[in-house]
Amino acid sequence: MPMDVAQAVEQARTHIGREWGPLTLTIDPYWVRTFVESIEDPNPLWLDDDFARQTPWGGTVVPPTALCSLMARFRMRLRPELDLEWGTETVNAGVHYALPNPIRSGDEITCRFRMADLFSKVGRTGPLIFAVREQTLTNQRGEEVLVGRQITAHYEGSGLAERRPMPSPQRPSREASGAASVWLDTVATGQLPQIGPGPSFAEVQVGQEMPEASRGPIRTRDQVKWAASTEDWDEIHYDYIYCRQVGMPDVISNGNFGYCATAGRMLTDWLGTTGVLTAFSTSYRTATYIGDTLTASGVITATSEQDRTVDIQVTVRNQLGDTAVIGVATARLR
Repeated sequence: MPMDVAQAVEQARTHIGREWGPLTLTIDPYWVRTFVESIEDPNPLWLDDDFARQTPWGGTVVPPTALCSLMARFRMRLRPELDLEWGTETVNAGVHYALPNPIRSGDEITCRFRMADLFSKVGRTGPLIFAVREQTLTNQRGEEVLVGRQITAHYEGSGLAERRPMPSPQRPSREASGAASVWLDTVATGQLPQIGPGPSFAEVQVGQEMPEASRGPIRTRDQVKWAASTEDWDEIHYDYIYCRQVGMPDVISNGNFGYCATAGRMLTDWLGTTGVLTAFSTSYRTATYIGDTLTASGVITATSEQDRTVDIQVTVRNQLGDTAVIGVATARLR
């Protein structure tokens, strides 16, 4: 007899406090390049050590939103999962990451997971079970580089494991995309953009809007590049036939990819060489698909003169105006 939601939560809550790890990975420059190529972000702070040495950073650093990709790599290797005996599908409901120190190529990063909480509630599509995992990343000097929480929602869906027959799969009506891209047009030819100092704290105010950043139409190859950086090869992010067989209208674009490729670039471009992204959170609202175009916008909602920090409300929308991601970012300014 299938377990009901209350029984599943009661049984799973006995695992609160369970830990996974430690596991250590070396930050390989090739992985950094794979990440920035996937989101097409040719910022010289990530790629040009000669340039970065002349900035307050003193050398190249890993993009702060690359922690989304790095955490995926740790999850794929440590598998911090529980068998709830309920729910056929899961979805990333959101993350919150605090970033106390930067990461650089060559760093030895150690990850630990801890199951922090499990609870249930009824959503628009029925009952949901939420698993809350805490994550801590430290470098070889024992410094924390990430303190975070991720929420995974479990629900009863169509069941991705049940491949339903589809005798005549209908290909989507999309225009073929050529090989040209921001990456090929800039990095491959050595033409990195010029990045200047970001705004000072005295120059910003509550209500100020960020310059928007867009990405799209999203292509299958974008998702394959992202998968290469995350080591997450779930078929729903690149295999059209599989997606149709399990009842999806098209290939689903990875939610973290959409945030990093739009909101992440919006934030780090605005912060320039002098601002520091110290925390960000995401909450995923609407699935995005191959062919969609995403646009990120942001507005300053609070400032702290004591810390010289600003809070920024971030929204990512698709070409139809549907909200795909919302979140809050905190940045420290010069």
